[in-house]
Amino acid sequence: MTNYSKYYRIIPLSNETLNDVISLIKNVFHYKPDQRLAKRSFTNSLSNPNSGEKYWLVINKEGKIGGITGLYDDNKDCNVVWLGWFGVHSQYRQKGIGSMLLEFSIYEAIERRFSILKLYSSFDKNERAAHQLYKKYGFLKLAVDKKNDRIYFKKYLTKPSISMEDRMKAYEIKIEWEGPLTLDQVINEKSDGGDKSNKWEGNDYGIYQIYGRHILYKQNALLYVGIATESTFSQRFKNHGKWLCEDQDTQDIKIFLGRIFNSDKLTAKTWTRDVKLSEKILIYKYTPNYNGRELSKEPYLYRYENIRLIHIGQRNRLKKEDNVPKDFREW
Repeated sequence: MTNYSKYYRIIPLSNETLNDVISLIKNVFHYKPDQRLAKRSFTNSLSNPNSGEKYWLVINKEGKIGGITGLYDDNKDCNVVWLGWFGVHSQYRQKGIGSMLLEFSIYEAIERRFSILKLYSSFDKNERAAHQLYKKYGFLKLAVDKKNDRIYFKKYLTKPSISMEDRMKAYEIKIEWEGPLTLDQVINEKSDGGDKSNKWEGNDYGIYQIYGRHILYKQNALLYVGIATESTFSQRFKNHGKWLCEDQDTQDIKIFLGRIFNSDKLTAKTWTRDVKLSEKILIYKYTPNYNGRELSKEPYLYRYENIRLIHIGQRNRLKKEDNVPKDFREW
């Protein structure tokens, strides 16, 4: 049994859960011959452990089943394994369960030393979301069989760069905040760009918060969260200065600068990723008034299921920690 989060976990199919899984299949697959075939597959996998079929299901804290996935061998090619009876109950969709199950299946296939994972789906409009999920995880369309209502996909499997256990651990990003600063202070003082060949190593790059007056929230409202990765804070705020001065009394503006340090872990590429990821998380959670375009888009968390932003120093209205995706589900 493998734990995946505080909300759901993946467990193997068992005789105790068989009847509930059969009920789930009726919700996911409406074609009765498919339901009968699925039942035979599940029963066979339990009665014959060496059959080459194995199934897992997602359950919540109350023990209710939200989805299922499986793998079965290809009789013609020992390098190929097939995804079997992959589906999510209608009441549990849009909660990340499909991604959880598909990732689990991919890792299981890799652990079993297969080199190709195949699956087939149908042209049913209800399968469109699943098709997008397959594409997201690198499945390629292999063939189309309109006569039998099948679309075939395959994915070449490679050893992952991060283990499933490490993936589920919280990835920490520490942000050291400085402030409050005025617009003039940032423009005139925060211009340390470092070595030109490695700009990100300068002291004045990172993430920032802008606070000011808002018609609804009055004083000290979080207006904007942004980043300075290609230019220093000073250069970035020279561009901000015009609209800030037009919309705000400069005496109302408070700026907080955040720096992400961890040179033993970060390269230029991963530092930039962490800065951008932190920006997206803060915008999604705290809804700054001037970041309208990003407010409704839940951030893509790269390889990690859980990310913890740890705020050090003068964070102003931010909490000490932002735990993602837990905070997203609660807000």
